[in-house]
Amino acid sequence: MNSATYRWQIKTLIYSLIILTILGMSATSNAYSYPNPPTENGAITTANTKCTGSYIGSLGSDGSDAPPSAPSWSILAWGFLDGSLLPSNYNNPGSYCIQATRFSNSSTWNISYALYSGSATASQSGRYTLTYTNTATPPTASISLSPSTITSGNSSALTWSSTNASTCTGTGFATGNNTAGTVSVSPSQTSNYSVSCTGAGGTVSASATLTVTAPSSSPTVSLTASPSTITAGGSTTLSWTSSNASYCSSTQFDTIGATSGSVTITPNASTNYTVTCTGSSSGGTGTWQYYQSDYSDLSCPVSSNNNVYSAVPDCPASPQGKSCTSPPSTCKINTIGPGCGITTELYSCQVTSPPPSVSGSAYVTASNSPLTASCMASPTSVYKEETVTWSSSASGGDTPGTSKWKYLGVANTKICTGGSNSAMIQVPVCPDSTADGVGPTGYDDGYRCKVHGYDASDCDAGGPTIYGNVQTFESQVTSGSAPVYSYSWSGTDGLSGISALISKTYSTTGTKTGSVTVTTTSTTNLQSNKQCSGGTLIDSAGTTEDGVVYSSSGDRAMCDSITPAGGCCSTYVREVLSSGGQPVNTYYQWTSYSGASLVTKDSYSTVSGGNTNNHYYSGGFKTNSTSTTASCSNSVEVSVVLSDLTAGAISPTSAVANVAKTFSATITNAGNPATGGEFTNLFQRATSSSGANTVDIGTDTSPNTSANGSDITTFSYAFPSAGTWYMRACADKNSSTGSGIINESNETNNCGAWTAVIVSSPPLSTSCAVTPTSGYTNDNITWTATPSGGTGSYTYSWSGTDGLSGTTQSVVKQYTSTGTKTGSITVTSGASSVTQSCSNSVSIAASPTALLSASPSSIIRGSGSSQLTWSSTNATSCTSTKFATAGQTSGAVSVTPTSTTNYDLTCTNASKNAYSSATVTVYVADLTLTVSPNTSVRRNNPATVNWSVSGSPDSCLISGPGLSSTAFAGSQSVIVGQESTYTFSCTAGGITTSKSVTIRLTPAFEEF
Repeated sequence: MNSATYRWQIKTLIYSLIILTILGMSATSNAYSYPNPPTENGAITTANTKCTGSYIGSLGSDGSDAPPSAPSWSILAWGFLDGSLLPSNYNNPGSYCIQATRFSNSSTWNISYALYSGSATASQSGRYTLTYTNTATPPTASISLSPSTITSGNSSALTWSSTNASTCTGTGFATGNNTAGTVSVSPSQTSNYSVSCTGAGGTVSASATLTVTAPSSSPTVSLTASPSTITAGGSTTLSWTSSNASYCSSTQFDTIGATSGSVTITPNASTNYTVTCTGSSSGGTGTWQYYQSDYSDLSCPVSSNNNVYSAVPDCPASPQGKSCTSPPSTCKINTIGPGCGITTELYSCQVTSPPPSVSGSAYVTASNSPLTASCMASPTSVYKEETVTWSSSASGGDTPGTSKWKYLGVANTKICTGGSNSAMIQVPVCPDSTADGVGPTGYDDGYRCKVHGYDASDCDAGGPTIYGNVQTFESQVTSGSAPVYSYSWSGTDGLSGISALISKTYSTTGTKTGSVTVTTTSTTNLQSNKQCSGGTLIDSAGTTEDGVVYSSSGDRAMCDSITPAGGCCSTYVREVLSSGGQPVNTYYQWTSYSGASLVTKDSYSTVSGGNTNNHYYSGGFKTNSTSTTASCSNSVEVSVVLSDLTAGAISPTSAVANVAKTFSATITNAGNPATGGEFTNLFQRATSSSGANTVDIGTDTSPNTSANGSDITTFSYAFPSAGTWYMRACADKNSSTGSGIINESNETNNCGAWTAVIVSSPPLSTSCAVTPTSGYTNDNITWTATPSGGTGSYTYSWSGTDGLSGTTQSVVKQYTSTGTKTGSITVTSGASSVTQSCSNSVSIAASPTALLSASPSSIIRGSGSSQLTWSSTNATSCTSTKFATAGQTSGAVSVTPTSTTNYDLTCTNASKNAYSSATVTVYVADLTLTVSPNTSVRRNNPATVNWSVSGSPDSCLISGPGLSSTAFAGSQSVIVGQESTYTFSCTAGGITTSKSVTIRLTPAFEEF
C-alpha cells in the first residue's frame, strides 16, 4: 500500500467521523441552536429533514478545506430567515425551509443553500434544514370610495384603514405612510386604487375602483318673460339662455340662431312662447340627397347665376351621397343654359343622426284692459220652491273689431308671359265689388288683394308678354265700441246658466252659493306685416314654387281652408327677382295655429346682388279670449216650517255575541212640513241604561220624511261579548257631537231611550281548510282551523291522512307519499268540543328527481374527455346551461373542458324543479422525466435526460446543470460533475405542473 492511498483512507475516516458527529445529537444541537431567533418575529424549528416544498431559488454556497461547522451555514441561513436576504416573492405569513446540501472533492468541503416554500416532511441524511414559521399576527387592509361613481370633474372620498400594520403605501394616491386616513380624489377617467399595508406578520393589499362618467352633453334652455302680464299691445321682453347648445330657434320670434339673447314683443293676446335649442356644434349628421330641379327664365345677360336661389348655399362638388351637417339643410348647384336660363339642382341634407334638442317656454298674459266680474243673489232668504235670481256684471276685457278696404294704389307691371300670371303672384285676386271704404266681410286686418286691369284671355298658354296695371287693396281692422261677454254659472244644487241673469228654484233647504265665469272674446283682430306667435300648430300647406298648386283665390283662401275658428294663420312668401326685376322663383308656405298671437315682422328686405326678398304675413281668424271667475258676494238661505224628528225603541232585544244582527228603530217626523231631503241617523251602544261608556257604532240614512210621517232605520251590528248591553238610535245625527242638517223645532229629542239587549254566547263551531290544494312530495302543506263561538280560549287537535297531527291553529305537513290527503280538527272551548272535517283536501304528486355524474371525473387538458350521464324520475324534461340535453330526461354526452368545470342539471315537470351537478377536474398536463442509464453515475461520466408531456400546455421549460430547453419533449446527454437536479415544468391557463429528477455521484473506491 503506497502513502497516497493511505492518506486518502485516513482522510475518509476522519470525514466519516465528522459526518456522523454532524448527524448525531451533538451535531444537531450545535447546528440548530445558533443563532437564537427573536421570538417576536417568529420561531425556528429544526430537524435533520429534507425540504419538500416549492423550490424558490438558490441562496449561494460556502466552502472550506475542513468540514464545515454548524454556525458558518446557520449564520448565512439566518440572513434569509430574518428578512434581510429574502427574495421578492417572499409572502408572509408562511413556512420557509432552508436546505443545506454538502458535497466534497478530494480537497474541500462545500455546502450549498436553497430556499423552499413549504415544510420539512421527509427524513434524509446529508441534508441540513432550518424551517421558519412566521408567528406574528398578519395585518389587514381595507379601502373604500364614497361615492363609487362620479361625473367627471367631481370628487370622491377615498378611505383606507388597517390593523397589525406599521405602514401603508397607496397606488394612485399618497398615504404619507399612515395606516389609516381619508383623501379626496377626482380622476378624469375610471381609475383603480390600491393600498398595501405591512407589519410584523407580513404584507397585505386591498383595492377599489372609482367609476367616472362623462358630464352630460345634453342641451338646456330657459325662457322668461318680463313682465309676464301686460295690457294687449304693450311690450314685454323675452330672454333666453342655454348650455351645451349650438343654436336656438323659435317659430314665434326671431332668435337669429343665437344660444342666448332677448327680444321685445307686443302680443295682442295671452300667448305661450317657446324656444328650441339644439346641441352639438356640428348639428345633425347625414348625407346630401338630390330632391328637386328647377329652370329659371332670367333675362340676358346673366350677371351671376347665384341670383337664383340666392338664399340657398352652394353644394360641394358632386354632392350626392356625401356627408353633411344640418344646418344648413339644403344646398344648390346652378348651371347657365341656353337663352340665359338657369337650371337649379337642389339637394337636402338627409339627417340620420340629429343632435339632441330641448325646449323652454314662457307664458305672457295680455288683455286690452283687466277683466273683472261680480255676481249676487236676490232675495237672500226664501222657503223651498221659491225662486232666486242670480245676476252678474263685468267690465274690461278684449273688444271685437270691424274692418274696411283701403286702396293702396296702382302699378304698371308685367301681367303675364306664356300663360303664367307672374305679376304680384303672391297677392290674391280681390273679391267682387271691392272699393275703398267698403267693409270686407270676413276679411281680416292686413289682408291684401289685387285687381288686374287686363283681359284674362290675353294670357292664354303660349301667348306674348303683356303689361298692364294692378290695383292693390288692404283690409284694415278698427276696434269696436264695447266688449262682448259670455257667462257660465255654477253653484249649489246644480246652479247653471249662460246669461248675465238667471233664475233658480230650490227644492232643498240650506245655504246656497253661486259663482260665474265671464269670458270676453275679440275675433278678427289681425294686422298686416305680422306673423303668428306661439299657439299649437294645427296644419301646414307645405311649400310651393312658381305658383305650383297655388290657389287662384290666394293666400286668404289657403288660410281659410287650413285654419279653424279661433286660430291664427301665417303666409310666408319669398320672391327672387332677376336683374331686370322679373320674378324668377317665388315660394309660398301656409301654417295655422290655435291659441296664437301676432308679432311684428319686417315685410321687405334687400340682399346683396340686387335681388329682393319679399315677406308677406297675414293672420286669419285669431280669437283672443280672456276669462275670470267670481264667487258671488252673498248666499241664499232656503228654509221650511220646521220639522221635529224623534227615534223610537230598538228592536229586537236579544242577540248572540260576535254574530251580526240587524237592529231597527222608527224615526218619526212629528212636525210640519216634510224634512225636504234625506238625513243621517246614528246608532249607539252603552253598558248601562244611563248611557255609561257610550260608543258610536254606525249610521243609516232616512229619505225625505213627510209631515207626521215615519221611516224605519236599520243597522247591522255584532256585540263583542255576552251580557246585557244597551242600544239606541238618534235621528238626524252622524256622531255624538254632530248637530244634523234638518232644521227642527226641537233639536234635543232626536235620540230614543236606551233599550236593553240580552247578548248570549254563540255555540262553539269550527271549520278548517288546507292550502295549497295541490302539491308535491316534501312540499310544505298548511292546514288551518277557523273556530268561532264557545266560552273561552281554544285548544286544537289535528288528525288526518299519513299521521297528520298538531295542537296549534295552523299546522304544516310534508307528505312523502302521493295521493289525496284529508284532515280534520277537534276544537275545545271551555266544556264544549267540536270535531270538523276540513272543507277541502290536497292532492300530492311525486316530486321530480335529478342525478348527474361525470366519468371520469378528472382528465388531462387536451388529451381526454369525460362522459356526463344524467337521469331523472317524475320529470318531463331536463336542461343544462353547460351541455345539451335536448330536453331528454336521461342520457349521456361527452365533454372536453379545458379547465375544471362544474356542470349543472335541472329537471322539471313544468311545475317543480330538481337539481344536480357534477364536476370534471382538468389537470394541465402529464409530465414524464427520466434519466438513463440510471440516476447514479461516476463523476464526469455522461447521463441522458429524457422528458415529454401529454396534454396541451401553453409552455414548458426543462433546466439543470448543462441543460435548458423549452421543448415539450426531448432527450439530451449531460456530463455529471456533481450531484445534479433537473426540473421539467409546464404551464397552461396560468397553472404550472413540475417534476424533478436528481443524478447522484457514485463514490470512487481505491484499493489500499
